[in-house]
Amino acid sequence: MKGILWTFCCVLILPVLASASEKATPLEVVQKVMAAVKFLAQEEPGKLQSFNDPDSEWSWGGTYIFVLDCSRISIAAHPLKPELIGRDLSTLQDVKGKCFMIDFCEASKDNGWVDYYWPKPGQDAASRKISYIRQVPGSKYQVGAGLYEDLLEVVELVEFTSEYFSAQ
Repeated sequence: MKGILWTFCCVLILPVLASASEKATPLEVVQKVMAAVKFLAQEEPGKLQSFNDPDSEWSWGGTYIFVLDCSRISIAAHPLKPELIGRDLSTLQDVKGKCFMIDFCEASKDNGWVDYYWPKPGQDAASRKISYIRQVPGSKYQVGAGLYEDLLEVVELVEFTSEYFSAQ
């Protein structure tokens, strides 16, 4: 019986746990965004370009850091969609018609979360994504990263973030 349980655990449960650990968590998203904000706040030449590299530390767990320039409603850095960099994205809509770039810029004022639909890396079809956006102090840039998540709600993530920062 022990052998059957061990086999069940190794074959069915461990792969699920391993794949779950490869997916970014809300805590990781917040921590990576904070690290990126701190990194960009130093304003050294060339730092922005490091966010365009899909193999950098800024891409992990099926997600990545992206950098916005809300003064122009544009993407300043993106590791997977370089064609978006520098374009006016004020009218960019997700598959449900949401102009999420405007929402990103509004959310960055309060360091908030935005839900929208965007393709997962390597896919064409849009999936629900919730991104955390923060303003880089003393800069024109905002930093974001997100989770592809169907179950979490923005209000839960706002509460999580509030508790996380109040415990710091």
